[in-house]
Amino acid sequence: MAGPTPEAGSVRKLSPLADRLELFADDSPVAPGVTVRHAPGHTPGSAVVVVADGEERALLLGDVVHCPVELMENEWEAVVDVDPALGRRTREALARELEGTDIPVAAAHFPGLRFGRLLAGTGRRHWTFS
Repeated sequence: MAGPTPEAGSVRKLSPLADRLELFADDSPVAPGVTVRHAPGHTPGSAVVVVADGEERALLLGDVVHCPVELMENEWEAVVDVDPALGRRTREALARELEGTDIPVAAAHFPGLRFGRLLAGTGRRHWTFS
């Protein structure tokens, strides 16, 4: 017999707050210059926050990526992903989007919560902290 799904736990925990929550859809602006993008695979409702000002932008990856190596090496993955295959595809798509750009990126579990950039490399991506 299978246990409760992660979604069921989320519903149970968030139900008392339902009247104070506002749900968002994929690529939803939540404030001027702040957009939330669906990033499935790690946990239900996992998202990336894009902060933009004109043409400049930065990404906050939350728990989608736990360490920069997960963006550098497609084989690395979080063992706690609810859907490992989907989580991997999400990280690979983010890496392709970010590789070789000047877009600063940070995530909740990155060392010192510092921003960094994903650099293009010959045969392998490289990471540098800003």
